[in-house]
This record gives sequence, C-alpha cells and structure tokens, in this order.
Amino acid sequence: MERAEVESNILGGYPKYLEKINYLIELCVSKATDISIINPDWISNNDARFAIYGKYVSTLNATKILLYNTLSFVNQDDWVKKYNDEFAIGGRIDDFVYLKELDTQLRFANYMSFVSEFESSLLIIIRFLKDENKKCAENYTSFITDNLKIITYVDFLRLVRHLRNSIHNNGIHMPTESKYNSDPIKFKGMDFNFQKGERIDLKWIDCFVIYEELIGLTEIIFNEDMISRYELITDIVLE
Repeated sequence: MERAEVESNILGGYPKYLEKINYLIELCVSKATDISIINPDWISNNDARFAIYGKYVSTLNATKILLYNTLSFVNQDDWVKKYNDEFAIGGRIDDFVYLKELDTQLRFANYMSFVSEFESSLLIIIRFLKDENKKCAENYTSFITDNLKIITYVDFLRLVRHLRNSIHNNGIHMPTESKYNSDPIKFKGMDFNFQKGERIDLKWIDCFVIYEELIGLTEIIFNEDMISRYELITDIVLE
C-alpha cells in the first residue's frame, strides 16, 4: 500500500466519516431527548426503549475516537518516519499494509458492535414479552416480520444479517442456508452481490446508511402497540 493511497483514504475519507458519525450521534440524542420528555421515568428505570440510543451513541463515539486518532497520526508531517520506526515489521519500510488492515478492522468492529446493540435490545424486548405470556418468535427478524408485521424491511434485515455473518467469516460470504448461496440485494443506493465463498465489499458509507436505517427501524418497532402499551420494559443488562 503506497503512501499516496494511505493519505487519500484517511485524509480524504475520515473527515467525511467523522461528520456522518456526528450526524448519527445527534440523531440518537434527539430521539432519546424526545423519549425523556414523554417518558421521564424510563431514564431512571433503565427502560430498554431509552437505553438503546445510549448504546448506539457509545458505539459511534468509540469509533469516532479511533478514527480521529488515526487521522491525527497520518496528518503529521513525519508520520511515515514514525510508522516505520514503530510499526514496520521485518524491515518492511514504507509498507503501510497495517494502516489498511486497521481501517478494515475498525469498519468491521464498528458494524458488529452497532448491529449487536440493535439485536440484543430486541432480544431483551422478546424475553420481556415472553415473560408476559405473549407468543412471539425466538429470533428478532421473525419477530419483526411475523409478530409486528413490519414487512417492508425484509430485504434490509437479510442484508444486515448477511454482512454480519460474512464479517464473522473474515469478510467472506458463507451462508448457513444454500438458498442464500447467491443473493443479490439492492438497498438505498447500495448494491451487494452476495456469492458463496466471495469477499464482501462493505464501505464506511454503507455502514452509515445501514445505521441510520436501524435507528429509524428501532423507533418504528418501539411504537408498535405490542410494545408501546407497556409502561416499563427494563433493560436487564443495565440492572
């Protein structure tokens, strides 16, 4: 990986990514603020429908710090010397492969963290409903589509799962069901062609589009009568 490519990717891309992260953080804070006005008791009682936005913000802020630090490092005039002194392995001078690997790891880790917060919060809701003797699906995707009847997100949820599972396989699409061996999905300007054994191409901008959709879907789910009727759904993780 050449110096020019590193500087183009990081100095050219990271400021835009940080702006998008700030936008998503503000979006979460806005939704949490609205909740705190309507249901102030949810804050002190760790209601899952309020807590999720704080979890989203924590994930985004952690990535923001790491992107900012990487940007600050490459923005130094002598960053190449520092990189060669501190990070070059086996005498591979001016080989910036680890910065490329860092970018991939940050992107994948951020995606997994954000999606995990969405999934785990829904599982908290599902467990609560089951304790209330409500019949609902075991997995969150069936819960959304079958129990809540939110069917417009079917393709989107499949996209989210495919990406998550591919990251578990080091970025390779390895579906557990043969019907997904070949599964092209288009969504909001993104065009993913999932093919078994092939590497996915998940860009930062794709992550941000997905996060914004998940934030919007979170609100839609919590407004469903099956969930909104309850005065309190405690987040057991925060108890």
